[in-house]
Amino acid sequence: MVIESPFSGLSLKEQVRPHLQRDRFTVEELKLLFASLQPNMRRPYYYWLPWLGLFTGARLEELCQLHLSDIRQEGEVWILDINSKDEKRLKTPAAERLVPIHSRLLDLGFVGYCEGLRHRGETRLFPELKHMRDGYGQTASKWFARHRETIGVEKPFHSLRHTFVDEMRQLGADHKKIAALVGHADESMTGGRYGKPFRPEVLRPEIEILKFSF
Repeated sequence: MVIESPFSGLSLKEQVRPHLQRDRFTVEELKLLFASLQPNMRRPYYYWLPWLGLFTGARLEELCQLHLSDIRQEGEVWILDINSKDEKRLKTPAAERLVPIHSRLLDLGFVGYCEGLRHRGETRLFPELKHMRDGYGQTASKWFARHRETIGVEKPFHSLRHTFVDEMRQLGADHKKIAALVGHADESMTGGRYGKPFRPEVLRPEIEILKFSF
């Protein structure tokens, strides 16, 4: 008599292609989302997290756990230093990277926002977000889920990362530089084993090709 099925523990192979598992935002959805954001929103992260997600491709937790010391100039380039120092955690070792801050974020006053926090003696980019069981992003994730439901947008925050990657691809950006910007490992022998990370001044022209019309 068979006590346990020989198929126990097995699962069907995923049939959905990776690029369809979490879709990118459409132009209409982006307009709807960003029209709903105002600089004077009750919590600064309500405003800044979607903008940062769209123009850096960073994961929500990577953004929520940033320290103000992680926003600085490298030469003439303003960057986000995404790292695993102190209490911060990253998904993979390759996720550690320097991401140039897009000129759209600079024009919106992101550096001024950071300087205001420094003047107040804060040390974290979003001091109102507290570390919880699932990290700093737990509260922000719940807020975004409520907000997108209110405005009639179905896609999660992570779809901003997919939007960033797909838009860069469609505009002809170098795939290795896209990978470097979003923290994916370079699997090639030449780039992965012997190559140094791209410098911010090399990545800045690549990220600046992003132009959203809203």
